[in-house]
Amino acid sequence: MVNARWLRLGPALLTLCLLRQPGVTMAADRARIGVQETGALLMRREFAESMPDPVLINQHGERLRFFTDLVKGHAVVINFFYTDCQNSCPLTNVTIRNLRSDFTTTVGRSVRFLSITAKAQTDTPEVIAPYARQHALDSAHPDVPDWQFLTGNPDEIRALRWHLGMREMDPVIDNDPSQHAATLVVGNHATGRWAKINPLIRPSLVREKTQRIIGWTSAQRYADIRAEVAASASGAPLPNPVRTAREVSLPAEPRDPTLPVLGILQAPLAGVERSGSQVSTSPLRGKVTVYGRIYTLCPHGSQAVLATMKRLNDTFAETGEFHLVALSPASPRETPEFFQTFANIAGADREDPWWFVTAGRQQINHFTQIGLGLEPPRPLPAEERLHPLEEEEHDLRLVLVDQQGRIRGRYEVFHPDPFLSQEAAWQIGADTAELLSTPPLTTTSP
Repeated sequence: MVNARWLRLGPALLTLCLLRQPGVTMAADRARIGVQETGALLMRREFAESMPDPVLINQHGERLRFFTDLVKGHAVVINFFYTDCQNSCPLTNVTIRNLRSDFTTTVGRSVRFLSITAKAQTDTPEVIAPYARQHALDSAHPDVPDWQFLTGNPDEIRALRWHLGMREMDPVIDNDPSQHAATLVVGNHATGRWAKINPLIRPSLVREKTQRIIGWTSAQRYADIRAEVAASASGAPLPNPVRTAREVSLPAEPRDPTLPVLGILQAPLAGVERSGSQVSTSPLRGKVTVYGRIYTLCPHGSQAVLATMKRLNDTFAETGEFHLVALSPASPRETPEFFQTFANIAGADREDPWWFVTAGRQQINHFTQIGLGLEPPRPLPAEERLHPLEEEEHDLRLVLVDQQGRIRGRYEVFHPDPFLSQEAAWQIGADTAELLSTPPLTTTSP
């Protein structure tokens, strides 16, 4: 699951805040700011100049020094991945692919994208090469930024990761590649600007934040604002990054969306709907579907899941090509009548394309874990329960499935960081709109 570790900055990446104090003269103020700016610049330079310089091997088999050959004198976007990662890595790759395309006509080859494996023991150059061909699609444009996929000595890569501020205090977690943080380390060695950026937030924010750091000139760093000002002056409408399905015109020819494919939903689930009728998820092929696992006694996370599903229902229900499925293990308490009342409280009308489905616990666990790729429930000790009947903690991510039954995203709409929750809720709406704007390539039965 996406976690908040990307928020932890290494000591070398701290930002100095320059605040004007009342009663200080302008001359003294300028002198103080000058000292602080000089200190910040030296700190950033020290971070870069003390960067480890291990020999790494790229997808072409070339041996390169990390700092000397790849970072020095360049703008860089650095992330960690591993080739069999099925969670945040495919999403991060989509973000990098979009940034690479966006920056082709602005900063061009002065920026380099450096993806370093967190699993160097098994991610050899032979393993990385086909992975790189799959994700770093070739471009005929002469200014498309370079994207290196790198492996090397595991101990040296760990030291590099630690220097970049991505280290867990718990050694068990730190040594587990599946726990690596989804983070972009963005910097410009020449200008001394460095920052960490979450690649899973709103794409326009990722592009804006990255552009502010890697740009060589003010014109490059604020090219987006200049474009908006120019468009406003000419009377042209500004682009709207958030579009509902009703606002998206269908293309003349079918095309596949740019969202990653995280898996394929194979066997359908059969259960009892709140109406009391038997239903199966098999007929939902051909529709864009969002699945979420809920627990009616859950006092916190399930409410956030249902609130996001309600917003999706309000936005996309009228398309006729969208469906929601809330899943819960059957129990003596959770009868169809109970679920009907529960659905009414959640704001789901009977005619809405929104099922509340119960099935046996083993069936639900198999469908959510094997089918949707969610984590297994964790039994809750009595002292951790917020409700006496809250027996387990389950994965609260919503899962987006396209018309062909392919999983296109998992979204953590309940997160300790409210900003990340809001971004996840926004992102699933934007991704749903993208899928609905795309005519299905094929429609097959499982």
